[in-house]
Amino acid sequence: MFMGGALIGLFGAPAAALRTTVHGVTIPWGVVLVVATLGVCVRAASYWMRSKVAGALVTIGWIIVTLAYTAVLPGGDVVLPDTPRTYGYLIGGFVACLVATWWPMARQPLEGTLGSVENVETGGGHVG
Repeated sequence: MFMGGALIGLFGAPAAALRTTVHGVTIPWGVVLVVATLGVCVRAASYWMRSKVAGALVTIGWIIVTLAYTAVLPGGDVVLPDTPRTYGYLIGGFVACLVATWWPMARQPLEGTLGSVENVETGGGHVG
């Protein structure tokens, strides 16, 4: 999960710079795409592993790589420059991770109910 978050940060920071100008209005669609993808991946990790820790690991991986991108490189280049779009990416990504991690998990069906896997496999749970 940690490495998945690191990969999202590795490819997401450069993708956040993608934008389109329409009639003089700049639309930062890269930021929106990456933040939405990040939130979905954090939530999916939590749901898949049935633990909020999995979502937190994705978040930590993303944060570490993203913060490394904010540093000035030896040649003076910066991947995430000091612009409102970058702040939207950083704050939006953090909020998306926070919400996706701490949103309550869906409840598991009770054993022996019609929706449980046990009834499907054994043919139990007869309706009618």
